[in-house]
Amino acid sequence: MGWRPEISGLIADLPELRFCEVIAESLAPAVPPRGVAELRGRGLPVIPHGVRLSLGGADPVEAHLAACAAALDAPLVSEHVAFVRAGGHDAGLRAELGTVARSAGFERGAW
Repeated sequence: MGWRPEISGLIADLPELRFCEVIAESLAPAVPPRGVAELRGRGLPVIPHGVRLSLGGADPVEAHLAACAAALDAPLVSEHVAFVRAGGHDAGLRAELGTVARSAGFERGAW
């Protein structure tokens, strides 16, 4: 189940919930949202999920996902592992490697 502020009360009341996912880019690791902190307080694992960190990209990966995992004491993280950024260009949520590389001006073999 993906946590969102709008449905945090509903999620908190699900008796069979085994873990919850939160979008890492919407999370400030130093001050998790109240609903996320409440889930952690109940002992429920909260998994940070990256959607725009571009782990498969050419640009350096931000430390944000690791900071979220540490703040939530998460047993794991998840990410789309998409190639979405290169050379200052951003293709959005998901894109194939060749598409973004070509749009960023990279020649085949340069990546």
